[in-house]
Amino acid sequence: MGKVSPILVLFLFNVSNFHSHAQCDLSSVLIDEIKDYAPVVQAIIQKVLTGDFKGKLYNDTALFVDTVGARVVGSEGLDNGIDFILNWMNDQGFDDVHGEEIDTPNWKRGKETLEMIEPRHQRLKILGYGSSVPTREPIYAEIIVVRDYAELEQRSNEIPGKIVVYDHKYVTYEISNQFRYSGAFEAGKRGAVAALVAAVSNQAMDLPHTGQMAYDDATVPRIPMASISVDAAEMLGRMHRRGTVIKLKMDMQNEDLGMTKSRNTFGQLSGSVLPNETVIVSGHIDSWDVGVGVQDDGAAVVMSVLVITLLKSLGLTPRRTIQAVGWTSEENGLIGVQGYIQQHQEEINAGKIVAAIESDYGLFQPLGYNFAGSDRGACITQEILKLFEGVNFTKFERRERVGSDISLLSDLHVPTLDFVTDSEKLFWYHHADSDTMSAVDSDELDKCLAVYAASAYVIADLSLNLYRSVTTDVGTATASTFILTIVVGMLASLRNVSFGSKY
Repeated sequence: MGKVSPILVLFLFNVSNFHSHAQCDLSSVLIDEIKDYAPVVQAIIQKVLTGDFKGKLYNDTALFVDTVGARVVGSEGLDNGIDFILNWMNDQGFDDVHGEEIDTPNWKRGKETLEMIEPRHQRLKILGYGSSVPTREPIYAEIIVVRDYAELEQRSNEIPGKIVVYDHKYVTYEISNQFRYSGAFEAGKRGAVAALVAAVSNQAMDLPHTGQMAYDDATVPRIPMASISVDAAEMLGRMHRRGTVIKLKMDMQNEDLGMTKSRNTFGQLSGSVLPNETVIVSGHIDSWDVGVGVQDDGAAVVMSVLVITLLKSLGLTPRRTIQAVGWTSEENGLIGVQGYIQQHQEEINAGKIVAAIESDYGLFQPLGYNFAGSDRGACITQEILKLFEGVNFTKFERRERVGSDISLLSDLHVPTLDFVTDSEKLFWYHHADSDTMSAVDSDELDKCLAVYAASAYVIADLSLNLYRSVTTDVGTATASTFILTIVVGMLASLRNVSFGSKY
């Protein structure tokens, strides 16, 4: 590719898009610039799929989880996991490697048992939900089984003194998760003594799945709540609807230990031209205390680190900084990213975080990105994805907010990209004992790393950033960023620097 002046790109882009809101009409100069990234994109992909990085994400993830295990907040496992990632980045010569301390709630699982004592005896698997109160003493009670909140309300006069069992049918995670999150509150305000929820999973594997819950109103009695397997919930539902009286013994000795400290992790490849503009690649470093948190979300944290490792191995330094971030205490309610926002409000407001990319929906066959941001950012992202047509990484969906941790950055007008994979099987493993290395496929991990790294590089190196989503579309690049881009372009032109040579 020949020399392309960022001044020319910026001028043509703004002239052609000044009033564009619904349609993509990027300048031909910008489109050609993006197309010219094809050789470097292919080089990154081939380095992973057929080169010496093949199998690296699988092997490095295995080393991480085999070494530190599960990483629940407040545990030695999480502290060791944070140290592992920081030391690993330091050993590789990353820039500005550090942790940033945050305060987080600290809930600890204790002894948990569940038994059917009438009409026969059977031990049932149970996992208490994060933040659940304990039973203190074992609860002996009859159950009532309901499909949803509508049936719960219809039968509210039958509920006092009983254990409510939700044998909901999985629809989507967003829909079915309501019972995990607020099931105790809804049952408690109708007089239940405890609640049990069928695992939020689209596969019956005789496994309960844990997760965070909440008590929405301090005036409603707080009752203990736990997950049981889909199989157990279906059995109890069948028996109950035949008219069988079922009594359970439930014992949960969980503890609320107040607040504790944890750390977000950071390491970066500093940009060559605009080092104060940052593209974040991220996942969350904490997990639940079952399984070892591979799909959720250890492999993604390792992948974010390997983005920089891979680029360094190819001698590629983008214009902007790429920062690998491991968010802590995501499982407790996005606590780590909230601390980050408090600590970095000034640079967020100044538009210095030019994009935040996250993987927290499993690493399977990669498909594309969900995007939240400006019209122009959406158009640029779609054009970048055309570089990946050969590997079928082209899916694009625009939303108001995307991701898990980065959804809070979406709310602050940071362009955010949520890495999308074919995650149909994610909820076989999510928050369960099955979330181990057996839940991932090495070839799929290779594909994920390849397209994640290549797309992050293009976003960080492109002459224009994705523009922040603020009140007017023209203002999507802050004034400071706009002026800085022009100045950089002038300097580059004066020094006859080619921004088009990618590899």
